[in-house]
Amino acid sequence: MARPITLPAALRDVADGKPLVRNIAVRHLAGLLLDALGSTRPVWRAADQHERGPAVRDALRRCARDDEDAGIRALAATGLGQLGDEELVEIVTPWIERDAVDLDATFARECGLIALSLLGEAAREAGAAPELVETIARRLARALSASVPDARYQAAQGLVTVLENDAEPDLVRALQAEQDVRVRAGIASALAELDPPGPAACDALRPYLTEAERDPSDAGRETAFAAALALAAARDPDGGPALVRALEDREHRERALEALAVLGADAPREAALKLRALAERWWVARVTRVRAAYALSRIEPARGEALLTRFERSPFRSVREAVVDARRGLDRLARRDESSRARAERDA
Repeated sequence: MARPITLPAALRDVADGKPLVRNIAVRHLAGLLLDALGSTRPVWRAADQHERGPAVRDALRRCARDDEDAGIRALAATGLGQLGDEELVEIVTPWIERDAVDLDATFARECGLIALSLLGEAAREAGAAPELVETIARRLARALSASVPDARYQAAQGLVTVLENDAEPDLVRALQAEQDVRVRAGIASALAELDPPGPAACDALRPYLTEAERDPSDAGRETAFAAALALAAARDPDGGPALVRALEDREHRERALEALAVLGADAPREAALKLRALAERWWVARVTRVRAAYALSRIEPARGEALLTRFERSPFRSVREAVVDARRGLDRLARRDESSRARAERDA
């Protein structure tokens, strides 16, 4: 990703008297350092791995603690999370525990929870500081019952980031207790990120497949769709009908295609008809038509493969590249299916 500022310039501008100039510098400092380290993910103690790392870390710490602009303080904390800096915990804990609902407090709370999850991810990936990871997980789990909805919403995704599938019990309990439909949508989406969701998550999500009928708001529809995605990730066909309906929704279509591909032969019978029609519609985006053929290849292999072969000869490079990606995806899903079968045979 091209950035609007260089690392030396960001280190210079982070002390500028103009908030807008500092904001741009702080927003990109951590990312610039990670770029220099060749990483797109949070890195544990990244400041120790580059000659400019200590300067970046110290600048972000100063901003997170002392900048007069609340938004800059919050953004600096997020940067410290990306850089795997343990001092972050002390900085953001008071922000997270406040229940004020003004814009500054809300933004600080959300950024604080995001920053903690990034720090926890960095520590977990490095196999470092297990006690810190446990502390962060406890704080995020506690935030799932916070009085302010934004904290509960943000904590759900953060817990998955830090604990991965071990987050399931806390998220299931939170979903069952949650009354705010927007937060329920967030928790359902977090459960859909598990790889795969377990039986408890599927049981908790199954009643929400019809949430859009009870609550036709965006949040109600998102909850129902997230429930369908989670069930598909668990190879549970109950979410199939909702995924077929989602093919008509441009916002959800791409994720629905991937989820139907995961279900494969367990997808509803009407899925094949919808996918064929989608792949043949000339007014649908070309890459989306390839994605439809990809999903169809998992349900009707011969027909889907014939479509992919046809798209492979497209004069458009983007279409040909999409076919290459589709074949990689088919190989990946085939290996996953084989692994699941082998595991089932071992457990039998």
